[in-house]
Amino acid sequence: GARSLVAYVIPAEGAEIDTAGLRSGLAERLPDHMVPAAFVALEELPLTPHGKLDRKALPAPDFTSGDKTGPRTLREEVLCGLFAEVLGLPSVGVDDSFFDIGGDSIMSMRLVSKVRATFGVRLSIRTIFESPTVAELAEQLGGDTQEDTLDVLLPLRTTGERAPLFCVHPAGGLSWVYSNLMKSIGSDRPLYGLQTRGLADPEAQLPSSIEDMATDYVAQIRAVQPSGPYHLLGWSLGGLVIHAMATQLRAAGEEVGLLANLDQYPIDRSQPEPERLPDQQDALRIMLDYVGYDVDSLGDEPLEYTMVAEVLRERQSVFANLDESAIGALANVFANNRTLLGGFEPGTLDCDLLVFVAEPDESVPETELAERVEQWRPHVTGKIEYQVVRCTHPHMMQAEPASEIGRVLAERLRESK
Repeated sequence: GARSLVAYVIPAEGAEIDTAGLRSGLAERLPDHMVPAAFVALEELPLTPHGKLDRKALPAPDFTSGDKTGPRTLREEVLCGLFAEVLGLPSVGVDDSFFDIGGDSIMSMRLVSKVRATFGVRLSIRTIFESPTVAELAEQLGGDTQEDTLDVLLPLRTTGERAPLFCVHPAGGLSWVYSNLMKSIGSDRPLYGLQTRGLADPEAQLPSSIEDMATDYVAQIRAVQPSGPYHLLGWSLGGLVIHAMATQLRAAGEEVGLLANLDQYPIDRSQPEPERLPDQQDALRIMLDYVGYDVDSLGDEPLEYTMVAEVLRERQSVFANLDESAIGALANVFANNRTLLGGFEPGTLDCDLLVFVAEPDESVPETELAERVEQWRPHVTGKIEYQVVRCTHPHMMQAEPASEIGRVLAERLRESK
């Protein structure tokens, strides 16, 4: 099969094999399916007693990942995930060559189709032969740098002719998590995240209300898409922000298409105020939980920014690139956003609403779920629908639930412009 195409090479004395050069050189001369998946250096070819090539004595290629450098940008993080998915590996470093860790020409076709569908770019198998690592392929695709990842408007995918989907951050302020929707939502539709002001520039004035934030974000999205219909998605705090954004857009005479709320409900004024609002320490714990750290093992000791930065560096994630000042800015933004949440009173909005209800417990009756969603009824005059997602609220954008949410969003978006 394709996987057995291995080239055995005897380098000249003192020479080293340039695997990438050999591969791209052969790719120019051979059909794609005949380009070797791996190159193995030998001092000499093993021979049988009759002087023929002893195929059984040829060593198998070593398909292990030698590099463990984690992704430095969101684009690299998404590509690392696609490489790992196609190769069936738990993780892939940014400098691992696709072919050196088990890829072959059949798998490269699969990778090309996944990259095309995710990023909406034209790509050939030849590109994988010429740029076989995540780092090289990310450069070929163009796009983000480490600095871009904290900007207010985060372009996750800019290609596509349809109206974009704009995704507003939860209380943590970052929208990186929405990159998990890219595979499900067709590449004909651009995808943007909106992130809290005060991350890229920690000196910036933080918003003083949800309405303030919404005004800022409406200006950001109108710079990309001057007129509607506008498609908005918000998770947690973002569910309140998109309500305020949609209210402002409708007041300006614009059409709102999809309004998708990930498990956020209006604040219940009949309930007593919480004894304390979540603060910087809670933000640090949320960050650690997101990268899979067991936060329950930490006890009640206050966390230091240096310790959090160290843990993030150990994880194979773009989070590893956050320095202490960025972590401090995130913690402050989170505390400010949580304060704003309590002061927001949603207006009445004349459009439809789709709510994704996070509920892992299958025994919760449908009537109770419907009651949660109906809390929006005083604030929405259009149709209110809901979809249950079997996960907890903080984990809605993990791979599996995000894929399920993405499929529903893709279907709804297909019905719109």
